[in-house]
Amino acid sequence: MMAEFSLETLFKLHTTDLPNLIKDCLSPKLPAAEHVTADIDHWEEIGEGNLNFVYRVWLKPHDSTQECTVIVKYAPAYIKVLGPSYPLTQKRLEVEFAAMLQYHKLYSGCVPAPILFDKQQNTIIMEDLRGYEIMRNQLIKGVVDTAVVKELMVSIATTHRLTLQSSCGLDEYKRLCDVFSNKDMVSI
Repeated sequence: MMAEFSLETLFKLHTTDLPNLIKDCLSPKLPAAEHVTADIDHWEEIGEGNLNFVYRVWLKPHDSTQECTVIVKYAPAYIKVLGPSYPLTQKRLEVEFAAMLQYHKLYSGCVPAPILFDKQQNTIIMEDLRGYEIMRNQLIKGVVDTAVVKELMVSIATTHRLTLQSSCGLDEYKRLCDVFSNKDMVSI
């Protein structure tokens, strides 16, 4: 049985490894990540998702005044917007993290950098893309940046090509099929 979710517990569980994971994943893009601790400064719930809870977490720096934020996504054992009376597999987050790792490996930068998956807390910690423009918002406004569309199409085509059986081989193809099999989510 999974323990009750708590941001504080999650970060205490990973006090030792989390700063190094964040530094390894983010410091090339975010210099403040070099100086981060696993101590939470503050957090806020964000997102418009229907299934999961999503939080932006500000981490306390140990020797810098620059801020470092990460995103924490928590998957309860139910559909978030409907409540506990509507159960939903928590495997969905494990599959999502595996997908993030795979995309990051095949076409780095096309998804937020995956930092940590905690199966006990059923959470993902990932790069915060604060400051990025959300394409959906631009499309609603009628703004289409053809350079962004081209980059999106290249990333989709690249990941598709690299995951074909003829490209990755039969064993890897079978592994990917097993990893990304999630019949519970397909059935909803």
